[in-house]
Amino acid sequence: MDINFSYKKPEDPLHISHRKRDTKDAMPEYHSHVDHYEVYYLMNGKRKYFIKDKTYHVNPGNLVFIHKGVLHRTFHVDDYEHERLLINFTDQFFAGEKESYASLLQSVFKQTLIIELNRHEQQEFEHILFTMIREMQIADEGFELYLKTLLLQLLISSVRFLNRNSAEVQEFTGSVYHKMTDIIHYINKHYSSSNLTLDSVAGQFFISSYYLSRIFKKATGFTYSEYLNHVRIQEAQRLLRESNMKVIDIAGKVGFNSLTHFGRVFKNSTRYTPSAYRKLHRI
Repeated sequence: MDINFSYKKPEDPLHISHRKRDTKDAMPEYHSHVDHYEVYYLMNGKRKYFIKDKTYHVNPGNLVFIHKGVLHRTFHVDDYEHERLLINFTDQFFAGEKESYASLLQSVFKQTLIIELNRHEQQEFEHILFTMIREMQIADEGFELYLKTLLLQLLISSVRFLNRNSAEVQEFTGSVYHKMTDIIHYINKHYSSSNLTLDSVAGQFFISSYYLSRIFKKATGFTYSEYLNHVRIQEAQRLLRESNMKVIDIAGKVGFNSLTHFGRVFKNSTRYTPSAYRKLHRI
């Protein structure tokens, strides 16, 4: 049986969803949040989680914390069946009180962090998470303030757990995963080259393009082109927000030969044209 509850409005600083799947399911496209922190809690099943440049084991009772702007994607290990709860929130959720909570956010989001909870801690976290869902469903008076209180409880409990225990982040190991980390670092360094093709990268690492394509998907959940496009579009987003460069110049700087192709890929990734994105996010 599938469960799919989602409280998500584009203008809201807090999103939450509860999903259970017993069929093939992975994030459909490369995925990061410019403004949102993410807390991922796996209740049942096993998943691979690609975060930034490595792939990790995620097991039942694990909490995963993802910082703003970090590429991530989950995909299956053996079975497709899994159940997870997901929270996304922005700095806006804490409004003028952010400085008071800065140390909490720093503690759990400063690095890739996967916390393994014991049974008692799982019950505590699930109580908080399902209380949040219930508040969203009922939307009674004061529910938004209560949601903020519940999210703070979750963050405080996470920090206290870390203070008592060292979190063990278990990466997938083996030659394929080690090589993939090197390849990802190479792409991150050379993404601005318009000639960064699958064949050229395969040649750089003395492997066939077929082998690179296959192991890239296995290790990260992305195709080569999906990952490369993400890196380029993320840098384009930054330049649109923070510089006065023309759109055509940004396209060339991040590795696109064609402005039309850049615009199409950008819109597929962000749902906005580059010009519309600049108007919305210019600081």
